[in-house]
This record gives sequence, C-alpha cells and structure tokens, in this order.
Amino acid sequence: MTAMATYNRPWNRSATSTREVATEQSAILRSMRSHTATVVSRPAATPAPAPKPAAPVKSKRELFAEIDAMLAGLPTGFYAQPKREDATNGNRPFYFFKIHPFRGDKKRIVMVTGGVGAFTEIPMKALWQLRAVQGIARDLAAAAALFGKETSTCGFCAAKGRRSPLTHPRSVAAGYGKDCAELHGLPW
Repeated sequence: MTAMATYNRPWNRSATSTREVATEQSAILRSMRSHTATVVSRPAATPAPAPKPAAPVKSKRELFAEIDAMLAGLPTGFYAQPKREDATNGNRPFYFFKIHPFRGDKKRIVMVTGGVGAFTEIPMKALWQLRAVQGIARDLAAAAALFGKETSTCGFCAAKGRRSPLTHPRSVAAGYGKDCAELHGLPW
C-alpha cells in the first residue's frame, strides 16, 4: 500500500480519542516524507515587472488651486456635459453645471438640477469639480451649446439672471446667442 493510499484510507476505527487520530496522521505524514521522490528543480521564473509608481495624491488645497486656475479662464455661465453611463432610466443624459462668481474675483462650479430659473445648486467634491471643469475647458463651445440646445436658453445669459430663450434659427442651432458668441469668442 502506498503512503498516499494509506493516508486516504478510513481511519482506524479503534482509535477513540483525537490524540490517537492525530498520532496516526503524524505517522502517515512522516512515512510520506521519507518516501518522496527527488524534486526536479525548475528554471527560475522571469521576474515580475516592477509595479508602476502610484500617481501622487493631491491634497484638497492643491486640487482647489488647480480648479481655481482652470476656472479663471472660463466665463460665468451654465454648461452641460454628457453622462458617461448609458442613461436609459428616463433621466436626462446630461449633467448641468453652473460656473459662478465666488468670494471676490474667484469662481466656483456647482452641479445644478431643475429648470431654467428654478435650478437647485448641488455642491460637489473637489475631484468631481476638477473633472467637470476639465470637460468644460476641453470644449467650451460644445458644453455651452449642449446646455443651450437642451434648455432652449443661452447659458451665459441665464447665469446673469436673464431668461433668454433662443429664438433666432442660428442661435438655436448654436445653443447660444450671437452677442454671447462674440463676447466669449465662440463660433456662431
């Protein structure tokens, strides 16, 4: 009988205590060790590539400094960004944002919900603010146009408290009016 067959056989029925069972198991394992074949050495595996260093984590102060620097170059107004996930649950497939003056010459960005003239501002965490500002800064004209086309209102005028419905066919197509396009250097 091989050592493995001995190890797998039912335990001695006469062993009544756990100590006796443990002693029998130890004897079987010792006999298995003494009968092991010579182990063939394997070639050394190629070393795993070194892990990439983690990106340095920015503090909130550094994040807000970056956000402030990006917001300084963007005009006050309402913007829209498409949602990343598939919006099949009946909600709008966009996020609306408002860039507004904050503490003197600084600006802040907030998420908004509701309708023009009745928007509810929702504060966002710093990382979300940074992602929203980056998306708007990447294509200012598209973000402003998306808001205007979705709400039929100029986002720049709405931020100033004027509800300016887009009526001119070219303004409706652009998503903002001619005056705001000239003021902010956007195509019209």
